[in-house]
Amino acid sequence: MKNLSMILTFLVLFLLSMEKVHGFDCGAAETSLLSCKPFLIGQDNKPPTSCCLGVRFIESSAPTVEERRAACECLKRLANQISNFRDDLAASLPELCGVHLGYTISRHMDCNNIP
Repeated sequence: MKNLSMILTFLVLFLLSMEKVHGFDCGAAETSLLSCKPFLIGQDNKPPTSCCLGVRFIESSAPTVEERRAACECLKRLANQISNFRDDLAASLPELCGVHLGYTISRHMDCNNIP
């Protein structure tokens, strides 16, 4: 069942990445990060592969400064909606997934200063 979930997540991310969308799609980003929640609230010791695929999706779908700022605002809003969200774990997520977002994920990000 776990493999099926990972395959479905990958398929959704692949299909979303194939769409030519102008601007950052926060809804797609939220969907791609659903599997990160257990890690972000401290239930899991490490992010699952499907979560890291979601973080990579965020990185690849926000190549411009405007889109990175939109992604930042989206992640900030999502972080503030999750009960027991841990900023320390969120800050470690990109590095654990081998992704460079250019900013630290937290509930208190200043998205206006994203390069």
